[in-house]
Amino acid sequence: MAVANVAWALAGHEYRVLVVDWDLEAPGLHRYFRPFLLDKELKAPETEGLIDFVRNYSVAAAIEPVQGERAKNWHAPYAEIENWGMPLRWQDGERVRLGERGEIHFIPAGRQGPEYASNVNTFDWDLFYQRLSGGAFMDTVREKMRVFDFVLIDSRTGISDTSGICTIQMPDILVVCYTLNIQSIEGAYDIAAAVRRQRPEMQILPVATRVEFQEEKFLAPMRRYSRDRFSEFVSQTEKDYFNKMEVPYYTKYAYSERLAAFEDEPGAKGSINSEINQLASYISGRSIGTVELPEPQRENVLREFERAPEAATSGPELTAEKPRIGRILWATVAALLAVSIVLALARQVPTAEQRATLILAAIKDSPVEEQVGALLELSETAEVRGFAKELVARGIPTASISLLNPIDSRFDPSGQLVTKT
Repeated sequence: MAVANVAWALAGHEYRVLVVDWDLEAPGLHRYFRPFLLDKELKAPETEGLIDFVRNYSVAAAIEPVQGERAKNWHAPYAEIENWGMPLRWQDGERVRLGERGEIHFIPAGRQGPEYASNVNTFDWDLFYQRLSGGAFMDTVREKMRVFDFVLIDSRTGISDTSGICTIQMPDILVVCYTLNIQSIEGAYDIAAAVRRQRPEMQILPVATRVEFQEEKFLAPMRRYSRDRFSEFVSQTEKDYFNKMEVPYYTKYAYSERLAAFEDEPGAKGSINSEINQLASYISGRSIGTVELPEPQRENVLREFERAPEAATSGPELTAEKPRIGRILWATVAALLAVSIVLALARQVPTAEQRATLILAAIKDSPVEEQVGALLELSETAEVRGFAKELVARGIPTASISLLNPIDSRFDPSGQLVTKT
């Protein structure tokens, strides 16, 4: 919620803003931008997002170069993250322009559908960093992001496969949001302290959110506790910092994902606009206020925000997406990893027959695309080699899944299976 509202506040002051939904486990930032998206529910076949962005690079990185070594910056074209953003648009299709140049581009977590969870769960971030040079790729992405004035990354507080990317590698400023209870305060503090140890120069802004003012007897002691806990991250000259950086909770925000700037009286009491503007001011280093919205766009957007869920999600039936070979290969990784673990525990180097038996047993009841991926990996017949050669010619890796195998084997550009023991 805070990310979407801060993005709008910054764009209202002539900034170009990129917003990235990096909460892959529970994406939902698109709900706050729904009136401005052509694909409002992110279910159209052509819709892609962050998980597709990193998978696209990973599939390319898994292909062995045909000749020689790769150029040092070969991955730069894959890091053009601006090309993956959706510019927000008014209902008439025109881009949202606030002032002369203020605008927001949005990169969702990914297309929302039955395959989304599989795409996220089967992506191996350890493999991405350790074998596919993911760290160098993300450094390049970070530099490519600088075509925008501000990049706001929405990531949940906590420890996950991607938490280090969002809290340590990518940001210049880290905003740590927490609620006034022990679990949230301690969890947020641990993250902030870990970041401070690794990047002592980074500015860290602790922000209390969903502050409920009606329970004063509980509010006062938790305020004191949180402020004592986070005081090390706040300059001693900022005496009033914690009073300014509290985002209150109002019941109306529990019932819809509406940008605060579109409220009937955005500057009135009962709105979070003033607190959002204060946070945007700290981030930008300049005074940010509420900008009057153009009519009739404001009324059109309000109607879209107020639509009932059934009306908001209904629409023409979406066509099914054809399976991609990249997804086939990544889906097969799980079966191959299981085989690797079994054989590693036994401290054996598998024979071809052992490996085939274990993999086929692992995927016996799997979807057809996983079985196809395993077939390509296991077969060494002339027919399959010919098919593999054709796939390689098209730039599709048929053996990137072998990266997890005890034996490093892959198809070379001629279609032959090459094994390195």
